[in-house]
Amino acid sequence: MDRSRYIRAFGDDTINTIIIYVRNGVSVDVARRKLEEMFGSKYHAFTVTNREIRTEVMRIFDQTFVITYALLAIAIIVAILGIVNTLTALILERTRELAMLRVIGVTVREVRNMIVLESSIIGLTSTVIGVAMGYALSWILIFVINKQSFGWTIEFHTPARLIAVASAATFFSSVAAGWIPARLAARLNIATALKNE
Repeated sequence: MDRSRYIRAFGDDTINTIIIYVRNGVSVDVARRKLEEMFGSKYHAFTVTNREIRTEVMRIFDQTFVITYALLAIAIIVAILGIVNTLTALILERTRELAMLRVIGVTVREVRNMIVLESSIIGLTSTVIGVAMGYALSWILIFVINKQSFGWTIEFHTPARLIAVASAATFFSSVAAGWIPARLAARLNIATALKNE
């Protein structure tokens, strides 16, 4: 907004920020010291460099996203519990099937590997779907919601390392989660399982 128009509209002719560009060859620290000597005590003025503003803004911005790492940890814990719960329920429903597999010669190790493989497939499938949905949601947030809510948007950036680490953590957590139901399946009493059915 033009300054004269702003003063007419709001009746405010005070200044609280002045942007100063330093010539090539002039040290920013020297310019800052001279400005603060000239105006600091008289106007309670202080100087902040563009780099300092950018650093502080990015620090605050990063702090706001710390919660996403906490949410990621919670999501992995919930995923592990969900896989354990699902596979345990499936094992309880499939006790006769697992007992029959043991009767026809499937070893305890093979049953255990089968359950861990199932949890691995669940983990891999959920990781692929999670990455795809994450991309879709971030695109909607950046290019639709931000524009409608704030009138501006941010640059779309793929944090490949974070996605790789989160995907690996999710996958290996799901494999580890399969060990609990796998041990339960390996301890089934074959005679009891067949008789109860």
